[in-house]
Amino acid sequence: MLGRDLREMLVKDPFDPFRIRLINGDFHDVFDPVAFYIYRDGNRCFHATQDGNLFKIDAIVSLESLLTESAPPVNE
Repeated sequence: MLGRDLREMLVKDPFDPFRIRLINGDFHDVFDPVAFYIYRDGNRCFHATQDGNLFKIDAIVSLESLLTESAPPVNE
């Protein structure tokens, strides 16, 4: 299910940045969908950062939006 959700988040228009949390406690913030690749086998993905992170989709624990809700306007 997370694999399908990940694919949907990557093609969303307009794109919303999100965080991928992994089972080992690591996380990856995705700010550009072009910098993220899901292999054809559907089991692995690559996040093109300075370190070039390769991990299995089944290691994903959660996907979280990085957008913060704006505060409601203050009435004076």
